[in-house]
Amino acid sequence: MPRDDWSDTVPPLQHPDDPLRFVKEYVWGLAMDKLGITRHRRYTDLPDDVKFVYNRVVPALVDAILADDPDWNPDDEWLKGRRPPTVAKGTAALRWFVEIQELQKATFELSSDLLNSALYDRLYRDHDRHGCFLSDLRTALMKGDPEWRGPYIDTTPPLPT
Repeated sequence: MPRDDWSDTVPPLQHPDDPLRFVKEYVWGLAMDKLGITRHRRYTDLPDDVKFVYNRVVPALVDAILADDPDWNPDDEWLKGRRPPTVAKGTAALRWFVEIQELQKATFELSSDLLNSALYDRLYRDHDRHGCFLSDLRTALMKGDPEWRGPYIDTTPPLPT
């Protein structure tokens, strides 16, 4: 779980004024934990949905963060204290990424085959014990930028179902 108090960390892992600080931690945890599935398996043995997440979705998420914070490097230098934390200039690219994922989720929900797919389950379906990729990403973004929804989302009607 992301920390709210950074006073006891020297240097701080993420800058307290960074609106993407929780998203960066989420990406770091996601990339290192690999959804908890790849620790004891070879890459070739992984399910196709996990391969898709790590070959397509996570790199696109990192690119969205880099568009908002070009100085951020998703390596572990900041974790080891060798690089100072960076502050994102905004959250526009990440907001756009989340909106694209929400539209993709709506597209999946229009088809029963896609709705029952392992990829939908991995990316978009909330479970009893934990959230899905999209809901966890939304939560991380909301913690750093509570106003992230903005006027566009509030005034744009949802996709027809």
